Amino acid sequence: VVKSLGFAVALNKKYFDDFSNLRTHLEKSYFFEAVLLLGDDEVNQMRLLVNLAKEKLNDKPIQIPHREHEKLHLLIFCKLQNEFVLSLMEAYWKMYEEVGLALYNDLSYLIKVWNYHEKIVESIADGQYEKSYQYLVEHMELINERI
Repeated sequence: VVKSLGFAVALNKKYFDDFSNLRTHLEKSYFFEAVLLLGDDEVNQMRLLVNLAKEKLNDKPIQIPHREHEKLHLLIFCKLQNEFVLSLMEAYWKMYEEVGLALYNDLSYLIKVWNYHEKIVESIADGQYEKSYQYLVEHMELINERI
């Protein structure tokens, strides 16, 4: 998938946008199934990633928490027993970096992103899955601010 996607994006960057749209639908479609499988270990790992990302954003100079972003999203879905879904999501994050989205954009944007991540994780921890899903959807719409 990564090689095919890389080839397609090299031909036309619009193909990454199409694949990004697919990834958004995958995360939305599998969200409830995935979060119900998560245990305390995964929730604690997500909390650690949020804290590490916020530390990086508050550091001097700031650091872009791209790896934390990728790991957080993949961790939400890590218990799914569907290699196709997981592989497509992993391919998205590899290409996300290739097309330059892991580069610095705007600190206020990154802070918004990580505030949403924190809300998503805490809602999952509290068993408020509908609320967490709504935060996920709002978070995914932030990309439109970046574009």
